[in-house]
Amino acid sequence: MNIWKKTWSIIKIVLPAIMIMLTLQQIPDFFDSIFAKKVSITEAEGPKYLLNIENLSPGDYLVSLGRPRAHCDILLDQQKIFIGKSSVHDVRSNLLASAGFKKNDFNKAITVDCDHYQSGFGNRLSFKPKIYSYNQGMVAHLMRASIEILVGPVSSLILLIVSLIHFFSAQDRLKSRSVVFLVYAVISFIYSVSLAYYTRLFLDGMLASQLHVTLRFVFSLGFNFIINPDFSKRRVLVGMHFACIPLSFIIGTDTHSLEMFYRIAYLLFPVSTYISFLDLIKKNSQSRIVFFMQSIALSWAIAQSFDFIKLNTNVGFYAAPLFLMLVSAFLAYKVINDIKLRMLSETLGNQVHRITHDTNSVEKMILDSIAEINRLDSRILVTASIDGFLLSRSSKAGISRYVLPEASEAEPNTSSEIQYLDFVVSDVISFKISVPAIMPPYVVHEVIDILESTRSAFSSAEKTMLSTTASMNSSLSKLRTLMGEGVHDRFIGAIFVDIVDYSKYAESIGNAYTTFISNIVISRMITELSSEALPEVVRGDEVLFIVTQETCLSQSPALGINAFLGKLFTFISKDIPAICLEHGFPKSEFRVGFTAGDGTLVVDSIQVRTSGDHINRAKRLQDACKKNEIWTDSATIALLKSSNLIELSRSQIVVKKNIIEAVKVGVKRAA
Repeated sequence: MNIWKKTWSIIKIVLPAIMIMLTLQQIPDFFDSIFAKKVSITEAEGPKYLLNIENLSPGDYLVSLGRPRAHCDILLDQQKIFIGKSSVHDVRSNLLASAGFKKNDFNKAITVDCDHYQSGFGNRLSFKPKIYSYNQGMVAHLMRASIEILVGPVSSLILLIVSLIHFFSAQDRLKSRSVVFLVYAVISFIYSVSLAYYTRLFLDGMLASQLHVTLRFVFSLGFNFIINPDFSKRRVLVGMHFACIPLSFIIGTDTHSLEMFYRIAYLLFPVSTYISFLDLIKKNSQSRIVFFMQSIALSWAIAQSFDFIKLNTNVGFYAAPLFLMLVSAFLAYKVINDIKLRMLSETLGNQVHRITHDTNSVEKMILDSIAEINRLDSRILVTASIDGFLLSRSSKAGISRYVLPEASEAEPNTSSEIQYLDFVVSDVISFKISVPAIMPPYVVHEVIDILESTRSAFSSAEKTMLSTTASMNSSLSKLRTLMGEGVHDRFIGAIFVDIVDYSKYAESIGNAYTTFISNIVISRMITELSSEALPEVVRGDEVLFIVTQETCLSQSPALGINAFLGKLFTFISKDIPAICLEHGFPKSEFRVGFTAGDGTLVVDSIQVRTSGDHINRAKRLQDACKKNEIWTDSATIALLKSSNLIELSRSQIVVKKNIIEAVKVGVKRAA
């Protein structure tokens, strides 16, 4: 998406937001146009205002000045009904100015006298005095009070509270970012207090004005640094901000020079924010947070442009207070979102630490996690796979697992209606996100942000799962979620593979040899044969491989056994000599016994294990082998009917008074 298209997509969000904010801010003016009484107003120097009320009917009224930027008294004829001029030089005794009065037939005028010395920003009113019937006047007065002296400080206070929670709960690696937000929240709160004129209650006008200008530059810096990490590269703009901070105290020694300096320097604020917006729009990231930052940057830039025009031409209106609420609300949302992601990550981590005995717990934890993620938006579907198997909840008990189809089969709909994204945690755990193509990109990327924030937890889950499987000496545990607990009848192939002279070399060479066999030879063998069989038992120099319809990629267990034997023979005759030579150990030689037939898979909360007479026979056949021999029985030969096996000889062996007709076979090497 090019910059202009991205900008237009943001403008479509920003324009309604601007209209809403400006409409809210102008509600008191709309209210005035309907309910304010029509009286003639004469303005004189001072400033002073004379409101002719002779034409008003007798009754109760209220005159409102809102939050005047001056010390003002209000008089009914010659009687003071509100005192705003302070007896303490240049310090305000109040922020709001209004007075209720009873109009009688003889009352002629309301006088608003703001002729009082004030340093700093000059004496003036935000609007000309308004007279209402008393009840309507109180509504209008409270509306203006909420916008001018409450909205900014309350919004910033909420941001400050949220930032404090974030700071005290943040992990060490996130502490620096939480400090940045906390500092900005403090600056924002102090600036909003100054914007609402609270500082005039305890500081003289000049010092309060200089402090306000200083805070405005610091606020601008903080805002741009928060939303645009690249703003620090804008050295000219950053330098101008820092240079202007002391200038408000150096140049602004009287009202005229301070106001002129502020009017000119104010241009720096919208320009800086527009540039931050342009920096943000160039980013490839399309997360919800970045999208909101782009929208907020443009909204705030436009609001500051309105303020600049009003400040220099007295045309229009000031837009800052409600937009300050919008900025604070967004940043509070961002901090809360960070806290939410951290809590989700910690929750997943805690769940991982509670897993103690089986992989089912890991898989349940992952499914619970993606269920939470899927609740973000009903149009988004996140699925998880472990070791090539897709996890889902079955209608009966818990979790089902089925093989992922090829991509061409998995995504038959390759049109623009649905798009698919992959999020890979590791070679074992991965996620697939499917979402309508019309979905705003930031919604999809919020899901990716959540997955990214929990990557470490999922990695820990993988380690726990693998260590659990290893401690049980059985990767048959993978079948638990597919089959569910119980006793399952299956056609089972059992292959015992034993390393010849293991004890002799272990004694003569030592731990180096046993480590080599365990970590290199057997590990590599399990990996090479994993497409057809899973190991049920790994015990020193011996491995029991199991082939069922669930473990093999072949169309049937019989074909899976044949494929397994071909790959095993290739591995023993071709790969093993090279592996042993590479690591400097004697060539490993093997004995193999295998059988096939009906048996059972027993699945419980502890492990998955096989049971069947022919499985015991496979072990006896392996024990009877000599090195580099492969033995099976006549029943297995008859069942497999394989062209892959070459019958070499037959003999009888006796095991516990039972006679086994053993068949020595050769195996054709796998292609």
